[in-house]
Amino acid sequence: MDLGVPDHWGAIQSATLPLSHSVSGVTETNAIAKLYQNNYNIKPGTTPNKSTWLNAFYDPVAGLSTYSSCVLTCNLSGDGDWRLVVADQDRKLKVWKGAQKMSEHSLLDTPVAIASYIAEASPTRVVSLAVAAGSHIYTYRNLRPYYKFVIPQESVNDEEQTLWEQLMTGSVPLGEALAGLSHLQGAGASLTTRSLQLLNIGDPEAKTSFVEYWQGQPLSAPTTVTCLAVLKHAIDEPQAVSCLVAGTESGRVLIMNPAGTAIVRNVWIGVTPTCLSVVGEFEVSYRICVAGRDGKLYHLVNGDLSPTVTQLEAHPIGVVASLKAVVAGCMNETLCSYSYAAVKQWALKMPAAIVAVQRMEAPAARAPRAVVVALANGDIRVYSENVLLSSHSIQGITTALYFGRFGREDHTLITVTRTGALDIKILPRSANLEHASGGGGGASAPPPEQNIPLAVPKKTRLYVEQTQREKEHAMEMHRTFQKDLARFRLAAARAYAKVLTDGQGAAASTAAAPTQVMPYSASISINLSVKGLGPMFALEISCRNDGEKQLVNVPVLLLYDTALYDVLPPTCATLNNDEMAKIPPVGVGKSWVIPFLVPGVQYTFEVSVRCLDPGVPSDVITVMLLQPKAASAAAAAAVAAAAVAKANGSTSSDFQYLIQNQGSKYGLVGYDVGEAVNPTYAAPYGNITWTDIRTVGAAEGCVGPRTSEPFGQDPTFTRGTSLFNQDYNDVYNAAMLSTYNCTATYGTNATYNVPLSTEIQFVSRAFSGTTLDSSLNSSIASAAYLASAKTTKTIGTYDNHSVTNMMPYCAEMFSPYLVPYAFHSKALPGESEIGFPVWIDVNLDLADALQWVSYLEDGLFLDRETDRLTARVILYNGELHFFILVEVTFTAAAPGHVTVSHRLDVVKVELYQDMLPRDKLRLVLEIVVSVQIIFLFLQNLYGVYRAWRVYGSPLRFFRSFFSWFETVSNALLMSGFVIWYGTIVPRASRADIQVRYDIYATLQPAVNYLNLANNGAGLVDMAAAFEAFRSIAYFMSLYYVLCGLSLLFLIVRVLQLLQFQPRLGVVVRPLWHASADILHFLVIFAAMFSGFAFASYVMFGSDIESFSTLTSALNNCFKILLGQKQYNQELSMLTGTLKYVSGRVFFWLYVWILQFVLLSYLTAVLVGSFRVIKARTTETIQIPQEVVQLLKIRWRELWGYLLNPDYVSDKRLGAMLGEWAADLKHQEMVHKDQEKRELLALIRRPLSSMDE
Repeated sequence: MDLGVPDHWGAIQSATLPLSHSVSGVTETNAIAKLYQNNYNIKPGTTPNKSTWLNAFYDPVAGLSTYSSCVLTCNLSGDGDWRLVVADQDRKLKVWKGAQKMSEHSLLDTPVAIASYIAEASPTRVVSLAVAAGSHIYTYRNLRPYYKFVIPQESVNDEEQTLWEQLMTGSVPLGEALAGLSHLQGAGASLTTRSLQLLNIGDPEAKTSFVEYWQGQPLSAPTTVTCLAVLKHAIDEPQAVSCLVAGTESGRVLIMNPAGTAIVRNVWIGVTPTCLSVVGEFEVSYRICVAGRDGKLYHLVNGDLSPTVTQLEAHPIGVVASLKAVVAGCMNETLCSYSYAAVKQWALKMPAAIVAVQRMEAPAARAPRAVVVALANGDIRVYSENVLLSSHSIQGITTALYFGRFGREDHTLITVTRTGALDIKILPRSANLEHASGGGGGASAPPPEQNIPLAVPKKTRLYVEQTQREKEHAMEMHRTFQKDLARFRLAAARAYAKVLTDGQGAAASTAAAPTQVMPYSASISINLSVKGLGPMFALEISCRNDGEKQLVNVPVLLLYDTALYDVLPPTCATLNNDEMAKIPPVGVGKSWVIPFLVPGVQYTFEVSVRCLDPGVPSDVITVMLLQPKAASAAAAAAVAAAAVAKANGSTSSDFQYLIQNQGSKYGLVGYDVGEAVNPTYAAPYGNITWTDIRTVGAAEGCVGPRTSEPFGQDPTFTRGTSLFNQDYNDVYNAAMLSTYNCTATYGTNATYNVPLSTEIQFVSRAFSGTTLDSSLNSSIASAAYLASAKTTKTIGTYDNHSVTNMMPYCAEMFSPYLVPYAFHSKALPGESEIGFPVWIDVNLDLADALQWVSYLEDGLFLDRETDRLTARVILYNGELHFFILVEVTFTAAAPGHVTVSHRLDVVKVELYQDMLPRDKLRLVLEIVVSVQIIFLFLQNLYGVYRAWRVYGSPLRFFRSFFSWFETVSNALLMSGFVIWYGTIVPRASRADIQVRYDIYATLQPAVNYLNLANNGAGLVDMAAAFEAFRSIAYFMSLYYVLCGLSLLFLIVRVLQLLQFQPRLGVVVRPLWHASADILHFLVIFAAMFSGFAFASYVMFGSDIESFSTLTSALNNCFKILLGQKQYNQELSMLTGTLKYVSGRVFFWLYVWILQFVLLSYLTAVLVGSFRVIKARTTETIQIPQEVVQLLKIRWRELWGYLLNPDYVSDKRLGAMLGEWAADLKHQEMVHKDQEKRELLALIRRPLSSMDE
């Protein structure tokens, strides 16, 4: 196979194939052969060929998350090299060519199924790839979007439509509308998703908000695609034209035309299809086998629904249809075959659950019609009918299975496991599966027993007379047989109907027996769900009376292993002695009575369950609703059990699992980091106190504000953990009390005699009725009993005690069950909130480090109340003298979701210590730049001062825009100067971190791993060092940002300064000359651009993801102006005439108005301003000429200074002219003052003198 695999892989393949073992002794060989025949249904004398498959490629880190319906191989490029296409659940379409991933493409929605087909009978035979996602089928050609088909919506029920219209207008109150919708649902009407969501909301205010949200929006019933298949159109050939077959959530099977643009057959089966299997050709004869969500098989023959329906034993995992039969893998670990007449042909019991079923056609290997079955234990089996042809195992549980051509090989088996691994195996071209199944005849060959003659007895006289009588009275005998058979069927039907009505069948129902006092019948449905992670979790029982009459005193029985679980009945359920006596004593467990069940009302009861020993694997808890007032115990237990449901208890933590798997991506698993140190820091959420789960410990409290209370448990005292130490199991152990010494740690602040909680009091009632050892304190002995499951002490007066944590077991260190807490909070420098720090020392080897990790895992460091965990590590690069601060934060964003954020900062604290040549050059440049920054800043201040002295107000300096601009630029430069020399340099010079810190008392403790040394002084020093580096990294980031902004401002200032040269000013001055027109243009452009962007959001937001939000619409509309074409393609792929036309009109109007008109206007404005400035520029001297003139002037000045003593420089001449101008100005001012004095003297003269 041409997969691009290295040549040396052949040796690996040969080495991985199973070797045949020789067994000495005929008896042992026969025993092994018989064991294989019995377990794997192998014919006598044959052995399955387990070495048939060759290992071609295996990638354990492929990172795939997909299913069988989303994996296929096809000839995408038409070159005969078939590629692997996987539609991943992360909305990615991934393509493999050989062993290399060729490309990866984003999808608009989560894929459900993919299929490849030939849509046109063209010479090139281009392969079309169909991806079903949501209510759309996306068609790709050459891995480019080609067409999008929208599944038609279902019609809305008229009564439902009327109710919603009345509800929207306010003519019908919400309660009446809900009653009407419930009535429609009870009558069997198909309701829309909106109505079902409204009925499922419990809060009345939430229902009102839900109705207001949908106010004014029409009621619709969209449907989604659930499965996909391919049907040949005319001929059954690999390169023949085909049609798509799709199953929808609304219970329809759609057959599309070869182009994939229209529906040619629309068949309603009434049940949601889960998988499809197709046989035949559309234009000749075809059959479609549909596996429904109700566990039945439906058949479509030439477009018509067949009346024959096959009821499977369990829900199907997958089906494979052939010309004569259908093979189905079911959830009850059974592989069975049915004919199209719904007759079971055979059934095989698998050793594990079936997870995938796939068709296998390998004519070259003598297996033209076979089935590949993947099991939960990792086995992959190949069956031809009921004969095992091949079997091999893989690592992990299979999630996706596909058999077909890949690369140049015709027979390839592709497997994807739950861990995301990709496994590709090849069936050799010389393989003979028929020989593996038993030689010559294969599956259809007669069994060897057929060659053995039967011992037929001789015909007696009685046999001959009986045969003659049957021949003479054949018709009468047949009629009698048919009459008896009809009576038998009628009696069986009546008995079955009576079982159903009496609540004695497999359905979840209860009814009254003939001996009951009140003859009524009812049906009860029950649903179970487990909430919590353990060791304390809740079992939620939801039941509903679906009958017509109420039920009174319905007994409920819980069956479970009392050594593993303990159950507290719900407080709302009652059970008196009379009813207790009527419940039959079946098994071991708890029982109570539900007082009243009203018809049509959902009742929910929450049962508290405690896991007594988490080290033992989880077991099953069975909940049974019994027939009220059972006549006898045997009838009630064995026959009248109304409903049985099962739930598995669990003590695993999903959040802990996600943290560990996400954390491995960031390299947080290793511990060899040189001389680095790496603490972790967690902040739990909620008032939680974990106690010992070895016996009856539970998690107390509920989600509330953040708390710093201790939590978790020391794994040394927890059975089932790797760190459990039997020597410390006794709470009176002196070594344990010396390690957890409340007096030494807390002194007089220790808390004792804490009141017991309700849960502990319930546990105490379970152990009441016996006596205690008088030599022990009763309260302490009670807690000791709860802390040890194997103690032989008994408790007599525990009910009378209402306190726990007696001396010396303080509440700060011990749980109410006297088990030491594992984790305690600590306020550290630099942390905004109190958390629970844990330090991993670099001096630990790998084994010891893993032991500390086990302490965190078994001690429940990460529980369901943890909302954030931060891991930090500081690395040092000795060559570059850099410290690297790495910080990874895991945050529980939502239930079941963990977001990962990381930060990496490079810090250099040795700024001027080494003084290498480059450091010296940097220091000189820093001094020059610093002096320039100070000069610019002082110059700016002097300008403000001069404006204040001359004009009387410092604000006169800011009349110019460039004055403002220069002030801001200088302020940014000065801020960076201050941060560098005032903050970064002093902090860097003081920064110091030790090679290691003495955080804990010992690195190899037997108990209390997190026992701090020196009362946590080392931990505080370590946190202070980390905070010092974090602060330096923060100010360095701020400094870099200020430097970047300053550079941008300096660039603009340089443009402004270029105006000193006329020819350079021609480039800059047009911008200022056209500033008014540019402002007007920006106003018009902003209005038009925002209008088009908002229009795209309103018109296409529901169809195109690029315009689904207003922000993305603004961004992508700007990208259209830059010439990106993919948005034009998305607009052209809109379905429907109205949307297609609106998309075309929008695009061309937008491009014509904004790009052709407005941007052309902006260009014209700039060109016009440039022409005006160019015309005003009279000086034509160029920069090189001006430089030459300046050099000549400077040379003449230098020559004059050296050789001509009478030479007067330009500077001196300017000073003299200034002095002369000052003298002239002074004389002019004196003359003006003389004229003013004469004028004043004339004004002051008396009038009489003026008359004279």
